[in-house]
Amino acid sequence: METLAAPAVRVCVSEHMINYTERISELMDDIVSRVPRLSFIDMSRVLVFARAGRTDAEGAYATCHCICLPPSEPGYYFWRDRSSGRVTRRSEWFVTQSPAVKLGAASVEYMISFALPRFCDQRLARSRKQVHYNGQPDWIAKLDTIVHEMYHIDPERPGIRRMEKADGTYSANCHGQRFFEDVVEMVHQYLATRPDPAVTRWVQRTLAAEPPRAKSLIVTVWGDALAPHGGAVWLTGLIRLMAPFGINERSVRTSVFRLAQEGWLARAAHGRVSRYRLTRDGARRFDDAHGRIYERPADEWHGQWELVLADAVPAARRAALREELAWAGFGELGAAAFLRPSEPGRALPSVLDVAGIGGRAVVALATDLPGQRPVSDVVEAAWDLRALAADYRRFLGRFGAVIERFRARGEHDPAQCFIVRTLLIHAYRRVLLRDPLLPASLLPLDWPGAAAYGLCRDFYRLTHRSAERHLRATLAVDGAKWPSAGAAFYARFGGLAKTP
Repeated sequence: METLAAPAVRVCVSEHMINYTERISELMDDIVSRVPRLSFIDMSRVLVFARAGRTDAEGAYATCHCICLPPSEPGYYFWRDRSSGRVTRRSEWFVTQSPAVKLGAASVEYMISFALPRFCDQRLARSRKQVHYNGQPDWIAKLDTIVHEMYHIDPERPGIRRMEKADGTYSANCHGQRFFEDVVEMVHQYLATRPDPAVTRWVQRTLAAEPPRAKSLIVTVWGDALAPHGGAVWLTGLIRLMAPFGINERSVRTSVFRLAQEGWLARAAHGRVSRYRLTRDGARRFDDAHGRIYERPADEWHGQWELVLADAVPAARRAALREELAWAGFGELGAAAFLRPSEPGRALPSVLDVAGIGGRAVVALATDLPGQRPVSDVVEAAWDLRALAADYRRFLGRFGAVIERFRARGEHDPAQCFIVRTLLIHAYRRVLLRDPLLPASLLPLDWPGAAAYGLCRDFYRLTHRSAERHLRATLAVDGAKWPSAGAAFYARFGGLAKTP
């Protein structure tokens, strides 16, 4: 297989000239970041180039070429006769192979070519596009062409996108009315976005400094964004949702597969696509976490402690118990003893009812005896509050400035609201995982946990409407209505205004 590389060419560039294909590539990068339906595209694997195309000649303005068809794809070796419909080998002796093209170390999977100057000289008045962009400037026609070619890239399989027909089969001709309407919708969607460049730079720096682990971030997205809407999502939609975080398709597929193996998710296949939903156990875990993240800790405490003694729990189950109790705010006093301050109305962790643990662990209430050493003396031994306070202060320093940016702007970009909210809750959740949420009387006077909670509350209230619009635009694109959020969502952080 031949590997193609760009030849070394000396180019004399005038100060009035621009690198046209480079600028188109930059525009495509921006489109990918702002149009949810195209967010799965990895532009490092797309090569943009120009070819000759006269303005006064018939022909396409641009073409999307797929060069990543696997040998298992029939179009790789075979062709279909138009008159008979019979599939035959291209030749008994000739095997068609796509060229291997690389940009640095990255393998190119798609090439998009633009016919110049025909592409540049487009006029709305001379094309069918004027119906969709009545009264708009001519450059809209060029933007439509760029989005059109990007939409040809299939999100699920190597090749050119196929359009599903009403009977569930796929049309051989992707240039149907629905295809054109989808392109127009995405053009309008792109033009309607107003991302803040400063927030964009902050997101890029944050993701570069601490790239999130795919599975952990997907757990955050599922709990924060998907669970309130029923907890089910098409895999293709999840891939689109995770793309702005630098999580590629392979990582998403691997992560949900592992979460299904661990009992969080269940998969249902629908033809070529998969839909994942929360299992009963997964929903239980998110319900346990909901109160810790979104509800304000109680201010009053009556001096009682909840005590769990697990010495009778089999060693094989004790590690899982320890992890679940730590998430629920219990500190560890020894190999099999755990405690936390008791709060009226707070349920015990559901893990204590799981087979192999329930009935073996002893759960009791404890109080101080007069004249004896108080239980509060063991707080520092059970929890590392100094390290926890340092983590909270880093959290406040990391997110405080970008959230002030949102407060200063009256208009918020939906995609940026969702991205920053997800990163905020993800970082907050990681600190909370180790926070016992002790009553104020057991904490230092300068404890930063309350400020961290307030920061999350204020940002959630400020941006939840816009973030929900992004979620709906990203996931409700296949003709299915995206379910409304449940009442528990609008009770978060003391109450949110309903999304219209």
